[in-house]
Formats: sequence, structure tokens, C-alpha cells
Amino acid sequence: MAFAAPRRCSCGKIVPYGMKCECQITRDRARKAKADQNRPNARQRGYSTKWDRARAGFLAKHPMCACGAKAVVVDHIRPHRGDSNLFWQRENWQPLCVRCHSSRKQSEEHRSGSNPLSHPFIDRPPNCPVTIVAGAPGSGKSTYVANRAGPDDIVVDMPTIMAKLAGTALYEAPGSFAREALEIRNKALRMLGERNSYKRAWFITADPDPAARATWCRKLNARMIVMPATLDQCIAQIEADPRRAHCKEKHVELAREWFAKNTDAVKGKAQSFLDWRKANQSSDIDQKPIRKRAQPMDMHHTEDVDGLFSDPGERIRSRTISRALMDLDTITLDESDVIPSEDE
Repeated sequence: MAFAAPRRCSCGKIVPYGMKCECQITRDRARKAKADQNRPNARQRGYSTKWDRARAGFLAKHPMCACGAKAVVVDHIRPHRGDSNLFWQRENWQPLCVRCHSSRKQSEEHRSGSNPLSHPFIDRPPNCPVTIVAGAPGSGKSTYVANRAGPDDIVVDMPTIMAKLAGTALYEAPGSFAREALEIRNKALRMLGERNSYKRAWFITADPDPAARATWCRKLNARMIVMPATLDQCIAQIEADPRRAHCKEKHVELAREWFAKNTDAVKGKAQSFLDWRKANQSSDIDQKPIRKRAQPMDMHHTEDVDGLFSDPGERIRSRTISRALMDLDTITLDESDVIPSEDE
């Protein structure tokens, strides 16, 4: 019987085929320990005593994993990304054994970018109105907010937080401050659910993923404003901004990525879905009643920014478009990308 030849590790040792060298095992352990240290604890990710009781009840009714082994983990089929509604939705739960949860499922979440820091768990809706301003770099998000935010408003903006942490000018903070800035951003967003004196909160984001933006809308019970600037306008603004001189190429690349994920063709597919939905008002999606506390994140509004939309359109006040589109395994968009409403 033929055997594969051993290999030589970078440290110089001869290692049998299919085995890991001791130095590689040590590196893997150190990498895992560092990741565990940086990861928010279970309580910060929403796994409270209430979850422990719900988990025990679910496993009592569903004791077996799909592979036939005993289930010991209640897993979220679709990563909740901090969305408390999706977190507690029992239709999104599945019983798994340790092996299935630790191998296939975890690798899927790793590939999907389900980062607890990027998508924090927010268990309480904000006590003040929240407006999310989204758009590509150079689209005028900060200017839009600066012209409208009042003295009693709070503005949550990652580049500004990083600049203050690093003690540098805007856009000059090194990437090493990103983690700490994310923690401060998440803390500020969670504090909106506590008693505060803010009249309005503004959350600025350049996230190009429409699904992620829709998730933020649900979690913060927010309305979304997507800046109407074109790619050429964004690039021209980036080129003319002296603050971006050292990161011009990076921001142009990010702007191209944003528009690649937010094309007119994508919006056209979403509009086609809206037309289908309007013609099928008797579907199960529209028949389900919305409980005030169970679905607080589905009632956000949108704003037509400087004539971005010529057709006033129709507001959808049941489930968000993104959730319905996900259910149909098709492309995902948040309401603000396709449905306008009146200016304030």
C-alpha cells in the first residue's frame, strides 16, 4: 500500500502526511485564544437567562440533530446579526449536535461575515427617532447630517470616532483603532435604548450591502436615507477633498464597490417584487398580524432626498422588503432604496 511522502514544515521539522506540526498547532491555539479574547461574551451577544430558558424548552421539544445525534445547541438558521426580532424568531431556530454546529455551521457563518462587532446585538429599541444616512464615500453623507443635526442630536459616525481616538484629522486614523471605534459605536447605539435626552440620532454608514442596511433599520427602528450621488460625482468629490489625499485610491475603490452592489438593475428587481406583492395582498406575508412589541423594527419610513425619486410610490407598512426577499431566496434590498416618501 502506497503512502504519501512526509513534508518539511517551515520550522525545519519533518511532518508525516496529513498531520500538523507542533509549531502550527501552537499558532492555531494562539490565534483561537486571541479571537476568543476579542469576542464579546455570551451575554453581550444576547444569550441571557431568558435565552437559557427558551433554549431548554426548545431542546426538550426537538431533542435530535438532523444527523441523528443528540442535539445540545440551538442554532440560528439565518445569522441574526444582532437583530433581536430574528434572534427570538423560533422559526429561525434549529437543533444541532456539537459536531454539526462546530464544523459546517460555524464555517458558514465565518464565510458570511457574521461578526458580532460589526453587527452588535441590540435588545431594546431606541427612545428617540433614528435616521440612518447611507451612501458611498464622497456622496455627501456627513454634509447632509451636519446641515440638519440639531444641538440636542447625537451623530454616530465611524471615521469621526476613529479620528478622535487616534487624535488625528479625519480619515487619517490608522486601522488599528477600528476595533475600539466599533466598540464605542456599538455602545452608543445600545445607549439609545436607555433613558436619554436626545431629540434625534443620526447614524452614518457606508455599508454597501443592502441586506445589512435593512438589518440596521430593523434593529434601530430607523428610517433610511440613501444619498442620490452618482459614482462620477462621488469620485469627483473624493478627488477634490484634500483630507482624502493620502487615501484617495482606497476611497475610490470603496465607492466603486458600493455602486457595484447598488445598481439600477438591482433596484429594478426589487421594484418588480413590489409590483408582485401589491398584486398579491392576500398572501401569507401580508396576512400575518404585526404585534407592536414583536415586530418593532418593521415600521420604518424613508425620505425622498433632493428629488432622488420622481414617483412618490407607496409605503409598505408590513414586513420589510428585505425580509420578504430573503424568504424568496432572491436579491435583497431595504425599503429606502426603492420606496420614497414625503420630506419632513
